[in-house]
Amino acid sequence: MTQRPLVVAALSFIAGIALAVFQIKTAYILPICFIAVLWAILCRRKIIIMWAVICLFVLFGILRLESAERIRNDTEFKYASRTYDGEILITDFSDNNKVSAEIFDEGKRVKIYLSIKECPDLLPGDIVRAKITFSGISRSKTQKSDFGAYLAGKGVYLYAKAETLTLTSQYTKGIRGGVFSIRRHMRQVAQNAFSGDSLALFCAMVLGDKSLISEDLETALQGAGINHIAVVSGMHLSIMIAFQMLLLNKLFGRKRAGTLFAVLGAIFITLVTGTGASVVRALIMCVIYQLSRVLYRENDAINSLFLTLFAMVVFNPYLILNAGLILSVLSVLGIVLYNEKIQKSCAKVMPMPFAKSCAVTISAQLGVNLAVIYYFGIITPYSLITNMLVFPFATAIVPLGMVYVIVCNIHAIGMLFKAIIEFLAEGITFISEAVCALPGAITPIGGLGAVLFIAWIFMLAVIYLYPVHIKRMGVISAVFAAVFCTVLAMENVSDTSLSMQFLNYGTTSSSIISNGKNAILIGCVDAYDVQELMENKGIESLSGGILTGKDYEEMLLLAQNGEIRTVLFPENAFSREETEKITQSARENNVNLIPLADKEPAIIGDMMIDYPVSNENAAVRIEYGNKTFITLQGYSGREIEEMAMKGITFDCDVLKLPYTILHKETDLTTLTSGKILQKENKFSIKNQVQ
Repeated sequence: MTQRPLVVAALSFIAGIALAVFQIKTAYILPICFIAVLWAILCRRKIIIMWAVICLFVLFGILRLESAERIRNDTEFKYASRTYDGEILITDFSDNNKVSAEIFDEGKRVKIYLSIKECPDLLPGDIVRAKITFSGISRSKTQKSDFGAYLAGKGVYLYAKAETLTLTSQYTKGIRGGVFSIRRHMRQVAQNAFSGDSLALFCAMVLGDKSLISEDLETALQGAGINHIAVVSGMHLSIMIAFQMLLLNKLFGRKRAGTLFAVLGAIFITLVTGTGASVVRALIMCVIYQLSRVLYRENDAINSLFLTLFAMVVFNPYLILNAGLILSVLSVLGIVLYNEKIQKSCAKVMPMPFAKSCAVTISAQLGVNLAVIYYFGIITPYSLITNMLVFPFATAIVPLGMVYVIVCNIHAIGMLFKAIIEFLAEGITFISEAVCALPGAITPIGGLGAVLFIAWIFMLAVIYLYPVHIKRMGVISAVFAAVFCTVLAMENVSDTSLSMQFLNYGTTSSSIISNGKNAILIGCVDAYDVQELMENKGIESLSGGILTGKDYEEMLLLAQNGEIRTVLFPENAFSREETEKITQSARENNVNLIPLADKEPAIIGDMMIDYPVSNENAAVRIEYGNKTFITLQGYSGREIEEMAMKGITFDCDVLKLPYTILHKETDLTTLTSGKILQKENKFSIKNQVQ
């Protein structure tokens, strides 16, 4: 432990952030830190001092996140339901009518995430004029898919909406303006040269622009387990740095000029590709490595990795909730820990070049597979082979793409580079589509349970210790077996209940879904009926409400009485006048109004809400643990019958249908394999703890 103080400090700081995320109060940690420090002073032993340092860094992590939360809350409160009419600087490529941007307000730049109803193709550096309305971003302290925390990791605390905008000019000042110009030029070069999936992959891998990737290509990449290549990450920067070093070593050797050019090149690539968290991580590690070359010091990869992670998380603690950064760190850690061992084993059965490629792929997969299961709830059994096949293609596209932008106007050379890049991109597309078509390419497993987590960690420990530390494996096996059996027993007896209360009104209903900690109201046909139901069930207040139709006046009546503080509403389900009325009422009653966009779930407490809207009808989906509840709102009996006859199915544990008249001969059991509710006033479902 004492040999890697940076690792200990970084992990302790991250543990403090995790404790703060799960709302562990500072008051509980302070006495522990005080006792640990006092013990260290009295005993004067290194191990005790180390534990004292751990406690202090845990406290540091808690205080740092609490400080960031105060800034975030103050920013949201300041701009809640406000409007802004002025110039807006676009800082990234627009994607699905949404884009990252900045406004200049009260003498400082404020980052925002902007949703535009009628959105043209916006490019970095565009300056537009629009009237925007601010609103809160959905957030959670317990869920991995917290969109608000993801944006906060990019320094964005505000969500805003605009109907239309007008392009006025382009930002060209200073280094930043130059970077914007380069990114726009590279995008234009790509659009002139490529089309279809080749264009989408070029822009994603070279520019960090995923807006052109089609749903079919995204599904194919995910099924093949290589969707990470379509996101600019540390892998892409590492490829470019390796390409640079190959040239610079020939020119400068170990001279300081070579180091300077390598660092400047890495910074340039980071800026051009959009400064994502995983790319910044690779940049900092590159700088540390180059400094060690200049100072003639040995570079310890693990210390460098955790020093980088520690510095980034101190700067912005929300980065620890960034899936891209976590996957990047774990893949590097897997390579550092396992690459050499696996390479020696592979070299016995295959040539060394193939052994190196295979070892890097396997070791990276060992590091990230648990995180992939945790974040996405799937396994891709063919990903190992696919990554080995695709890695040479991805390795070549990134540097060739950068070079092509420079030589594209030299006819013969430009045509040659274009043909090579198209061949490589089509190869990636062909391999991913072929693999995705195989049976079981995407296998959903629900999520990462404690049993699977412990079993995987045990496997990693065995691989790392074998064969040098063979004597320790018996003790480690006994410890893991005891923990495994304990957790398995707890999972089999631990459950919580998701209770549901319904007020049925023909084609619609008012539903209160509660898990004991949070209660959510879906639809509010009559506010007084809901208040009476809350009194009967002992519910003092609601964590959130979801508008499902034109019942917003009843929902806002509850807000006026203080029964509800957060209201979620679909962006496209209301007219402009209705939206303004809802916004005005929310502002007057200090209600956090969160717009819901299609395919962007919101989170209240520990329940995730997905709300795809179609005209007056809605299908609200709530996920809690490993259970899913869906309620259909506004559908007539005939529409429900048509869905059943057409074979439409809902993947859920409980499906709540409107209390409408249905023909007796209609078989509704085809709608879902779970429980169907229609006339019931209440229902309860057990939920296995994950």
